[in-house]
Amino acid sequence: MTPSLYKKITIGISVLLLAYSLIHYGKTGVLFSFQRNFSVGDFATCWPTYWAWKLNPQLIQQNPKIERAMTQANPYGTWQYGPVLHYLLFPLLFLKSFKLASSLWLVLCHLFLLLSMYIWYQILFIDKKLHSFSILAIYISLWFNFFPIYEGLGSRIVEVLELFLLSFSFFALTRKKGLSSGVLLGLAIMTKFLPIIFLPYFFIKKQFRLVIAGLLTVLLIGASAEFTLGWKNNFTFQRMKGIGHGELSNLS
Repeated sequence: MTPSLYKKITIGISVLLLAYSLIHYGKTGVLFSFQRNFSVGDFATCWPTYWAWKLNPQLIQQNPKIERAMTQANPYGTWQYGPVLHYLLFPLLFLKSFKLASSLWLVLCHLFLLLSMYIWYQILFIDKKLHSFSILAIYISLWFNFFPIYEGLGSRIVEVLELFLLSFSFFALTRKKGLSSGVLLGLAIMTKFLPIIFLPYFFIKKQFRLVIAGLLTVLLIGASAEFTLGWKNNFTFQRMKGIGHGELSNLS
């Protein structure tokens, strides 16, 4: 096989792979996620909450899951995950339709996914001068043929925002911008608390500017959340308190 023929075959396979992956994303990713029942999944479980009672109660009344959880928990309701999600979604509280708010959040989820994909391609291939059309096609196919991504998009999970913030944080670190990386990591931590495990890792790696910036971001957002949302109303903290007092027997 001549090099010219090999190149043509490689390009042809790459085109077919890329075309299939894009069609799969359009059909299974976009159409599936927007057609899925907007009242089920991660978003419907955690939003709207707390502020909506005063600003727009009809949003809560359009989401039985939240209405039931709030009335059973306490008269002020609970809020789930970290405060960053609720700060970001604050403008959606003024919409009249929960379905519209859910759809707008889903648009953001797709945007966060695509930006994360670009960031990691930049880090792994473009920065290392490994970019080629075939590599790009394979890279996109790995993302767009990974079904759990579509399940997550259909559920409108908050982890997509967490993924984007972590990806952006690592991208800033590759540009030797420890301060920006730390702020982004702090935002990721206060979106969903699990990324806090990166702080001791970066401390060990002597990325002190990053760690300090991350801790300060966490503290500032945490302090603001006390006055705006109230940590006593956070579902995670309530559950931890219940475990400490032996009040919860079922964590499922």
